[in-house]
Amino acid sequence: MSDQRHSEVMRELMQNSRGLLPTLDALDSFASPRIVERALKDVGLTRTTIEGPPVPVSMRYHTGLLEKVSDKIGERHLGAVMAKDFAFSSLTVPDPFSSYALGASRLDFALQRAARSLPFLQRGTQIYTRKDGACLVYSFGATFDGSIGAQLLEQEIPSILIALVRPFLGPNWKPDWVELPETHRLHKLSLMRLIGTEVRTDAAFPGIAIPLSLLRTPTRLDAEERLQMTARGVARLRVNRLPRTQVDIVRQALRVQLNQGSASVDAVAATLGIGVRTLQRQLQAENLTFKDIAQAEQVSRARVLVSESDLNISQVAFYLGFSEVNSFRRAFRSWFGKTPTQYRAQTEI
Repeated sequence: MSDQRHSEVMRELMQNSRGLLPTLDALDSFASPRIVERALKDVGLTRTTIEGPPVPVSMRYHTGLLEKVSDKIGERHLGAVMAKDFAFSSLTVPDPFSSYALGASRLDFALQRAARSLPFLQRGTQIYTRKDGACLVYSFGATFDGSIGAQLLEQEIPSILIALVRPFLGPNWKPDWVELPETHRLHKLSLMRLIGTEVRTDAAFPGIAIPLSLLRTPTRLDAEERLQMTARGVARLRVNRLPRTQVDIVRQALRVQLNQGSASVDAVAATLGIGVRTLQRQLQAENLTFKDIAQAEQVSRARVLVSESDLNISQVAFYLGFSEVNSFRRAFRSWFGKTPTQYRAQTEI
């Protein structure tokens, strides 16, 4: 695949911001707060974005964060090391992907549920399966770019897939082998020591080999536990589902940028990992412009922040993406026919 095609595919890879929580938790345990905070800043992320309401972000934020921390602490196998003992039950915030999958009655049903739920949380990725001898190879299908950060993320994926299987087959279960793409930063011997099984590096995608004879293994949970997990997972998948239209995606990305004091089309395009012209063309296909979306969001947010918060006018201006408070005041008057101060006084009566 050409570098240009890699870049085009990478631009389409999106994930829910909450999907970064496990990585952030792991990085906090491997690196100092100063290093993690610096890495977040360097890639244009904040903890508020990751821990707050779910919004779509480009996968490059995930890969960039891993690369920055790996470089700072000098751990070239960071992805594999962090994920080595990963378990979904250890997450500080319940995960909709695993809740829905692990609520299944059998392992094969759990793997099917995981495949169905992944598109809700990520765009441009899917699960692939194939039979190889006496095993089912279960792979995470996403074509990343060739960056170090992307390779670090690929190192995580086998252990995450293993974590889906272990609630059925036991905490010490290991796949017959693990697969990774051919061009990979991690030496086979290093990964074999970390996971404790054979590593094959000639695959299209990261994956694990599960014996076919074990696929019908039943869950260890009782019926009530399974029902509760499934219900929680379905509910959270709905809440965390990526927007379906480009307008909704841009609106969500704009909210991320407004929380950082920017309403520029360049910042939003960067958040989505696409070019400004591409963004404008996509919106034009839905008969809208970025200016239309930005102004509608600013008007809606201005009304709430002025009337229902104790932020001063300068702070309100910042959270609407205005660099100058006087520009905000003029815009506010054009929207509501009053200054922000007059509008706030009126709502307080």
